[in-house]
Amino acid sequence: MLNSCDFHPLNPARWQCHQCHSFYCTTCMPEHGPRCPDCTNTLRNLGSSNEIEPFWDRISTFFKYPLQGQSLLLVLMTTLVFSQAQESLSSFFIIIALTTTYTLYSFSVLRHMAKGELTPPSLLSAFDGNVKILFKSIIWMAGLIFLAASGFLVGQWLGWFTVIMVLFLFPASAIIYVHESSVVDAIKPFRLMDFFLKTHTGYLILFVHLVLILLVVSAVENWLGSKDLPGAVYMAVTGFFSVYSTIILYALCGYFLLQYQRELGLFAIIDHHEELPSEPLHKVKLFLKKGDYEQALNKLDALIKTNASQDFEYYRWDLLLQLKRYEVLEPKADAILRRYLSVRPFNEIKPFVLYLLNSGGLKITELPVRIQLASTLNKQHLNKWAYSLLKDTHKQFPNDPNLVKAMIVLADITLEMNQDALAKKILSFAFNLASESEKTIIEAKRLAFN
Repeated sequence: MLNSCDFHPLNPARWQCHQCHSFYCTTCMPEHGPRCPDCTNTLRNLGSSNEIEPFWDRISTFFKYPLQGQSLLLVLMTTLVFSQAQESLSSFFIIIALTTTYTLYSFSVLRHMAKGELTPPSLLSAFDGNVKILFKSIIWMAGLIFLAASGFLVGQWLGWFTVIMVLFLFPASAIIYVHESSVVDAIKPFRLMDFFLKTHTGYLILFVHLVLILLVVSAVENWLGSKDLPGAVYMAVTGFFSVYSTIILYALCGYFLLQYQRELGLFAIIDHHEELPSEPLHKVKLFLKKGDYEQALNKLDALIKTNASQDFEYYRWDLLLQLKRYEVLEPKADAILRRYLSVRPFNEIKPFVLYLLNSGGLKITELPVRIQLASTLNKQHLNKWAYSLLKDTHKQFPNDPNLVKAMIVLADITLEMNQDALAKKILSFAFNLASESEKTIIEAKRLAFN
């Protein structure tokens, strides 16, 4: 995190005022293009680079990235085509066409990641730039090759130094080329060095990760090549690793650009808040700026009474959560949990959840909300809390249509707690109440025990 909010120190800053040098988060200023509450100066957007995890802390997600959505379809299609390849001219052209397709798709992956879109794009996005991007890509690669070879015109040592530098700066060149669609900028030595100097340590970490990935892929392919595998199997594995590693590399580069957007002058927005009218909230923000939270809450209460929009109520919840005024939020626990568990990271609501559970969890009166919260707690390895939330549901909600679902989730929780006998007993109880479709689910879980 580069800067935190002046008024919510645990929150990353999204906006900065150059006039009074204040930093604000999205809790203070949830709308786009706001003005400073003190000096009314237009605030500068810092983008979401303060909010996102460094790429080295979420490296495992990049290995999963090609195996979801439409990128998985491309990986499977490439693997299948490579497995059927023959030593013929037609197979050669098919492989070239497919390699071109997944390379262009990887460019699209980089662009989407740089915008903060963290799920794989559509396959059709590979051809957004039509045929021109293909020719530009060839010119770009030729330019890099020429740049690498130019050092040999002076001497051998300079030549090898130039080759090493081009390889080292290749990720920077790829990012600039894909993001800016400029071949000239992507091969300018001074532009590439400027990119490195602005990101320095982060770029070195990125480069090391990219090299390690390529070395692992190469080692696996060499190991498989040493085995006496059928040609179709070897080609299938080669095709899989070729497209899989390419997508990972460009996804990493795109996320790198997202992470260092501030240093590089790019701003992507990952927004959790809805747009709210700025004028009604002006006085609220002014009180927040001054640290007068009671007056800010009073103004918000007045806005809620005179405006039908639910967004002001959400804004109030956010502020009360920041102030840890959980006793005020407790009566609306079901509505708050229903909203936050659906659209926000669990850590944002965790202190409030623990407050409710320490109070017995009685304010969570809707069984679907209890089920959703228990499932989330179980995933967070807070199994005992999850168990306490559902253990008496058969007594508290005997006629609720969601009771069987609650029992199934409770059985999963007890299984995580290594209480297999209790899990079997809960499933047997649920089976007697279940519909035919629910009985099928329960039977499948019973079989998993054996």
